[in-house]
Amino acid sequence: MFQSKMIFLRIILFLSLVLFSNVTCYNILVIFPHITYSHYNLGLTLSKGLAEKGHNVTLVAPFKEPKQKINNLRTIYIFENSKYPYAGAYEKRLSHGKSSQEHVEILERSNNITKATLENKDVQDLLKSKEHFDLMVFDFILNDAFLGVANTFNVPAIAFSSVGENPLLNHLTGVPLLPSFVPHITSIYSSKMTFLQRVHNFLSNLVTYILIETLYTPTQEQLYNKHFPDPKPSLIDLRRNISLVISNSHPLLRFASPQMPNFIEVGGLHLKKNKITKIPSALNKFIEDATYGVIYFSLGSTKGADPIVLPDDKIKSLLEGFKRVPQRVLFKCDLQIKNFAVPDNVFVSNWFPQESVIAHPNVKLYITHGGKGGLYEAIFYAVPIIGIPLGCDNHQGITKLVHEGFGVEIDLDILTANLLESSINEVLVNNTYQEKANLISKAFRHHVADPLELAVHWVEHVIKHKSLFYMQTNAMSLSVVQYFSLDSIFLLFIVSALLIYGVFDMLQTHLNKNVKTKSY
Repeated sequence: MFQSKMIFLRIILFLSLVLFSNVTCYNILVIFPHITYSHYNLGLTLSKGLAEKGHNVTLVAPFKEPKQKINNLRTIYIFENSKYPYAGAYEKRLSHGKSSQEHVEILERSNNITKATLENKDVQDLLKSKEHFDLMVFDFILNDAFLGVANTFNVPAIAFSSVGENPLLNHLTGVPLLPSFVPHITSIYSSKMTFLQRVHNFLSNLVTYILIETLYTPTQEQLYNKHFPDPKPSLIDLRRNISLVISNSHPLLRFASPQMPNFIEVGGLHLKKNKITKIPSALNKFIEDATYGVIYFSLGSTKGADPIVLPDDKIKSLLEGFKRVPQRVLFKCDLQIKNFAVPDNVFVSNWFPQESVIAHPNVKLYITHGGKGGLYEAIFYAVPIIGIPLGCDNHQGITKLVHEGFGVEIDLDILTANLLESSINEVLVNNTYQEKANLISKAFRHHVADPLELAVHWVEHVIKHKSLFYMQTNAMSLSVVQYFSLDSIFLLFIVSALLIYGVFDMLQTHLNKNVKTKSY
């Protein structure tokens, strides 16, 4: 009798969930093709968050599906490492110093990645299939041609910016470029610029615009026209109709700038927080036995962003600088560094569970290239930084944190053992850096909604409400003349000039009459 009642109650409960639940499952396509693991990690985290809500997610990415299978998530693996179209911008920066060609190399790399992704057999099979999707999210880094995928499946598109706020997003949201107080993404300036800095910042934005229009846009249009048959809308029209921009940014990691309502910030989305990976026992012992604390050193996860690519003198400077300080050091690097004399206080590995390491209370300093993921981890766990930016978007976050007193910056080109040692002592001995880190961490943690939950909410919102045209501005459809009201200004100038001319003409006529009257 009791068992019958339990079975009956379970049936009732099941039917209630089925009949009265408001949860709707959607099919979502997520495209994150860049081999930088930090980018992939954002795409994977978002995909897992959507899958956990019951949605069916297809993730197009350069890394294979995690060992632990995730329900409702399938991965289309698009590259073998040996075939990955990598231009080597980081490698050149590390081995040869700064280059004026960096922007060109990044544009070429992005075009190559877009091309290789669209030509991938599994991606081609997906495009030819009759699968149903409700929305596409893609990692927007100079790859507009992917909008053809959304158009093929007739679904709205969300642009996800892994690098955070940047000038390219302005073309999607309609926000004007304001170089007078908004630093370029590759700039080392704060929002308070001198006249010459503002001139340089203006020129940086101008060069970016010219490169996009002459090198990037034509290639993307060629890829779009090649892989997506007619009839189809223009790529410009598809760009104008992007529903939403989700940005891996936060006011604490960028200088303030105006934004449109369809620009949503989710900086820190990837943070595991109380679900961080357990630190291996040998590594954990090395950290906990450090009497003076631990320094974590990493130049990121981008292929080529490894200290072994550095000139020998820079590697020696790093190791010599670390040898001189009492702290222990976790040195993320290819194991080939063992060819050098590694100090006893340095633990070398090609992998560390980064967030778990930074979260450990005995880790006192993080030396970083300025990747967004690591900076958010440093902010969340209140660990001061020494920034060694390698290029691209690295400068923006480091400059902002240095401006806020969260750490200091070292130019890679002038890095020496003495400079590294003095910088480490400056940050660890001067308590103001840790105090600032604590304050900024508290502000970062005090948010209205969890970043991942916020991103998932807006993805569902776009699907449910059939895009977000009510949040978009008409600025995208205006010409440059209309956008900046140059036609209105010109008209007002002409009218004003005519009025002034008319007034002066009347006065001149009146004066001439008076002169003639007096002469008689």
